[in-house]
Parts: sequence; C-alpha cells; structure tokens
Amino acid sequence: MGLIAEFKNFIMRGNVVDLAVGVIIGAAFGGIVTSLVEDIIMPPIAAMTGDSDFSDKGIELKPERPNPNFVPKDPNIPEKIANKDWKAGEPEDKKLIANPDYKKPSGPDVKPTLPALEWRWGKFLQRLINFLIVATCLFFIIKAMNTAIKKKKEEAPKPAEVSNTDKLLMEIRDSLKK
Repeated sequence: MGLIAEFKNFIMRGNVVDLAVGVIIGAAFGGIVTSLVEDIIMPPIAAMTGDSDFSDKGIELKPERPNPNFVPKDPNIPEKIANKDWKAGEPEDKKLIANPDYKKPSGPDVKPTLPALEWRWGKFLQRLINFLIVATCLFFIIKAMNTAIKKKKEEAPKPAEVSNTDKLLMEIRDSLKK
C-alpha cells in the first residue's frame, strides 16, 4: 500500500473526522459559553458587587523602583578620548583610546524602572469565577444530553420474545441436525 493511500485511509477514518468536527464545534461552543459568562452572568454579579471584573484587584507588595541594571547614555562623557601618548607617524587608529569613565548605556530591553510587584488575587478570583460558571454550564448541558440519550434508549422497542411454538420448532430442528 502506497504512502498516499495509507494517508488517505488515516484521514478518512471516523476517529479523525469525528475529532475534527469535535474541535470545530468545541471552539464554537467556547464562544457561546464565553458570551454567556461575560454578557449574561457577570453583569448581575457586577450589579451586586459593584464590579464585574476583578482582574485589576490586588495588593502592591513593592512599588515601582529604579532598575539597578539601567545605565543611561551620558552625552557629557565621550566613548573615546584623545591619546596623549600618540605621536605623528603612528597609525591614525591609535590617536583615540577608550574613555575609562565611559559606561555603555543599557540596551532597549532594559527599562529605567522595575514594575511594581503585586499580589494579584483579583486575577485569580476572576479566572476561578469564570471556570466555575463554565463548568456549571457544561455540567447542565451534559446532564441534559445524557437524559435525552437515556430516554431514547428506553423508547427503543425490545426484541420480541420467542414463543413456545418457536422454541419447540428450534428444538426439533436442532435434534434433526444431530
């Protein structure tokens, strides 16, 4: 079997297609649940507590402070200075030497201040509330689906029982075979 045919069989398997459909439906369902949380459930909570988003709540443990690793560019201190020992006839690149007072400025990724250190309990609380609401919604949806499936199974007709006459005929058939 060729590689392409094997790949085609793999893709066309029911499990892969079912998984793809499940992921797509799950993403769409995620949008519905997110809207339910943000647009339906959180506004009444906001009305009761005065705020629907707790993400910005927290306790500042350390305020914003200067970054000890930040070195600003000082325009008054040049990177190179004249070499007092240079004499005419020597190479031109020896005319200037590194300035011992010069400090290389920090790169663009080093900020002049460190951000405040916060204990963001509100962000955790917000995510916990969102999780509990989503989990509750999923619980009730799955419970409703299981109830519907159970009712379908109960409604399915049971196979008819074999009558006494049919049992007798099956016994006669089995004895004739012997």
